[in-house]
Amino acid sequence: MVSYLTGVQVPVEFSMAASSATLFGGYGPMTARYVAIIYLSGSRAPRSLQSSSLNFSSGIFSDDIFYTSPGFLPLYLSKNFMQRITILLPRRGPIFPNNSLSLLCYRSIGMSVIEEGDEVLFITQKGRRYLLKVREGKVFHSSEGYLDLGQLIGLPYGSRIRTNIGSVWVAAKPLVLDQVLNFPRVTQIVYPKDLGYVILISGVRCGSRVVEGGTGAGVLTAMLAYYVAPQGRVYSYDVDSRHLENAAKQLEKVGLREYVELKQGDLTQKIDEREVDAVILDIPTPWLAVANAKQALRDGGILVSISPTIEQVIETVEALKEEGFADISCVELLLRRLRVKRGMTRPEHLMHAHTAYITAARKAYREDEVGGS
Repeated sequence: MVSYLTGVQVPVEFSMAASSATLFGGYGPMTARYVAIIYLSGSRAPRSLQSSSLNFSSGIFSDDIFYTSPGFLPLYLSKNFMQRITILLPRRGPIFPNNSLSLLCYRSIGMSVIEEGDEVLFITQKGRRYLLKVREGKVFHSSEGYLDLGQLIGLPYGSRIRTNIGSVWVAAKPLVLDQVLNFPRVTQIVYPKDLGYVILISGVRCGSRVVEGGTGAGVLTAMLAYYVAPQGRVYSYDVDSRHLENAAKQLEKVGLREYVELKQGDLTQKIDEREVDAVILDIPTPWLAVANAKQALRDGGILVSISPTIEQVIETVEALKEEGFADISCVELLLRRLRVKRGMTRPEHLMHAHTAYITAARKAYREDEVGGS
């Protein structure tokens, strides 16, 4: 039987979403026979300590007491966890100055924990993906069982959890792409395999000014805003006010609304902006907007047109040539995944084939133009 010193009350302060509380106190080199008992008081124990997803080198959690070998012990706690920790030290062993421990709280580098209200991307054992908001007491039902979303609070992103029938899910931190692909499909969207190419070929980067037509579901709008932020600006046109209203809501949800100016208008009639870095067209008649796009672009600016049919491409390329654009190109991107398994690796049966033709060109002047358009 080991007798313990009187419990030492140590105040704990937390800031932001993730903190790491580290216990240390001058023991020096430790041996396993010296055991500290950490009594968690002031609130129920955080789920992070109850979960096997956090791998402590040595320690057993029971009720609201965590037994561990003393020394350097990281405790990953949610910011709303507790006010005090009581620490009981064994009487035998090295002596602490004043028989006390010190407790250091700091924001853990690289550690991000899930808080109530956070959006989490759940990747199921069967590969399904669900973007859900974590709430205490909220239960999500699926074909792979149900999950109490509240049990995620306090766990780090990347934790694995089990549904009631044993399906193992990963709780991932969503990328902006995960969020925008969850937007309501009020129109056809630009798919990821095309989004990346459009961003690269247009030269869009932080600080760019970009004209987009039309807004549609807002997927391309959001990705453009993500890349031009925080110094840049996207001017997104659509003839349908309902599309603009929906886009405004979705952009607000992902924190990108301030970088986008939504405008009801037809680019084939007029583009208000001048000296923009890129014009990106996803409209039924892009060739009718080429002349206006040229006026809006800075010298050397890029025009990109996204079209589902080859007839649109032909009309657009002819208009680009007539206006003097240079370096005209048109591509179609096909995406095929591989099923990787030793001895059985092969392409999957289904693939993402045709979604759009992407035409790009650089602003240039015709020989009969002097000084500019």
